[in-house]
Amino acid sequence: MGLNYLDMAPSYNQGQCEEAYGKLLAGSSAKREKVFLNQQNGFNLAYLRAAMLKDYRHKVEGSGHCRKFITESLEASLKRVGTDYFDIVMCPHGANSPEDLECPEIIETFQQLKKQGKARFLGVTSHNDPAGVLRAATAAGYYDVAMFAYNVII
Repeated sequence: MGLNYLDMAPSYNQGQCEEAYGKLLAGSSAKREKVFLNQQNGFNLAYLRAAMLKDYRHKVEGSGHCRKFITESLEASLKRVGTDYFDIVMCPHGANSPEDLECPEIIETFQQLKKQGKARFLGVTSHNDPAGVLRAATAAGYYDVAMFAYNVII
């Protein structure tokens, strides 16, 4: 029907969005090759980091928890969709501030996932402070894609 871009996140209807896309793509690798899959990863990670950043950043970053969360989330999504890779992995999904992009585990984990063939491009999404997050993503130099909520009213 011409649909070629599928956007999803584990948090969308508790994974049911991914399962529905899996049904859509089931039975044919030719179908998978005709679509561009965008997985938004780390929805809870951004909020967790924002809540804990000031007092607990040193305990979260570098601890391996972020890497484990990102990897397990992506692998569970791959299974629900029934594919072996995503074209874009948006991480963090829902960055609240430029500081959310400073987590070194994001790029380290993405590079490993890319090496394993599970992800092609790295992106970031944000609903808050889009200018600040976009500046941080540009300065970081390793994001390929950015997707931001924009509202002309506010």
